[in-house]
Order: sequence, then structure tokens, then C-alpha cells
Amino acid sequence: MLIHEDYDLPQNNDFLSDEEYLLNQLWLLKHIFYNEIAAVVNTRLEYLGISNQFSEIFNCGSEILGRRFSIYNNSNLALKIEESECKIIQEKVFHESVYQIKQGNEIRLYYIRKRPIINPGTNNCVGIFISAALLNLAQHSNIIHRVMSGRQDKVDVVFKEELSEEQHQIIACLLMGFHQRKEIAYILQNLTSKEYSDRQIKYFLTKLYQKYNCSSITELIELIINSSENDLRLPALNIPEMVNNI
Repeated sequence: MLIHEDYDLPQNNDFLSDEEYLLNQLWLLKHIFYNEIAAVVNTRLEYLGISNQFSEIFNCGSEILGRRFSIYNNSNLALKIEESECKIIQEKVFHESVYQIKQGNEIRLYYIRKRPIINPGTNNCVGIFISAALLNLAQHSNIIHRVMSGRQDKVDVVFKEELSEEQHQIIACLLMGFHQRKEIAYILQNLTSKEYSDRQIKYFLTKLYQKYNCSSITELIELIINSSENDLRLPALNIPEMVNNI
């Protein structure tokens, strides 16, 4: 890192305690990142602060403050969130994710990054800082493909239980813009560490066509987006999932 010499940090031992450093992150959230999609979580996985945009997009309010996500939303989805957040804190690693969130009749993509909040004075992880940004499929396809293809870490895809795991993952690929069977097979291999052939992908697609009573990928995508039974989201790279029923 390069810092202008007039503003370089003083060399002294007046470091903040872990609690003070976490409070400083909340100050930054309130005064610097207030107009962004952002949140702060402590080491007990309790949400201490969320921006207005975070609250609006992920459909959560003051009721989540001071609470763990599994208490706020008791589901397998929430348990996976806590597992991934524990890894961030324990291993002091960054996590990135792409989420698909159905908002009205649209499915929007959000790029989410979680970083450990590490106090430089103690080298302790005191929490997690969450930031997110709306993705444009055309402009950010490189980010989406990097995440979906597992180049950084393994992706966990969570959907409702009406479909098989493979069908859920194929739907995710289709909605993310990956329509070639070989490309889908490659992504699924990264997601599951299993081998998938072109014939297998064709079989799963045929079953989806039968379920949705259609005959093309274009029709299938339109029916999925407009279907009230599908509440799709793509947690990726060990990043917490979002609130149900968004």
C-alpha cells in the first residue's frame, strides 16, 4: 500500500482494543458506507449494523440487529450462512459470491464480498464486513463466470426442494446466461466435484422441459422467472445466503 507521506500513520503503540476496533467499523458503516449495500457482523455472528440499501434489498430490518441469522431465519439456508461466516472468522479469509434474487418479475444479480475485520493491533478477527453491488450480466460476465466456474472456491447452490440438486444447479446456470451443455457440465463439475457428460445434461434439461411444459431454453427461463414457486438465489464461494422469500 502507498500512502502520501503527509498522511502516513504514526508509529506508536496506541492501538485500539478489539471492541474499539469493531466500533470503528460501525462508525465507518454509518458515516462512510451508509449509501452502499453493506453490513457488519461480530464474531458471534450477530448482525450489528446494516445499511438502508442492505435492508431493502435483502428484506431484513432492525429485528436482525443483535441476532444470528439462524435465529432470524431458522432454515437450512441460514445454517449454511453461519457455517460460511464461521470459516471467514476462523481462517481470516475473504469470500465472494454471486446471488440471484427474485424481485417482482425480475431476477437480479448481486456480487457480494465478505472480508474478515482484523484488528492490526492484536491480529484478531473481530467480525465480518459485508459489501455488495448490483451486477449487469453483459458488463460483468467475467466476474459471474469466475464465481460460477469455481475458480476461487467451491460454490454451494441452494434452492427449494421440488427439483433435484442437478436440476436446481442447471437452472442456476441458465439464469446466469450459460446455455451450452458442455459449459453447464463444466460448471456442475466444479460445483459438485462429479463428472457430468453432455448426455446427462441433455437428460436433466429434458426433465425440466417436461416439468415446465416447454420445449426450449428461452421458454424454460421465462417460465422459471415468472413462476411463484421458484425463489432462487445463488450463494457462492462459501458466502452466506440471503433472506428467504425475497
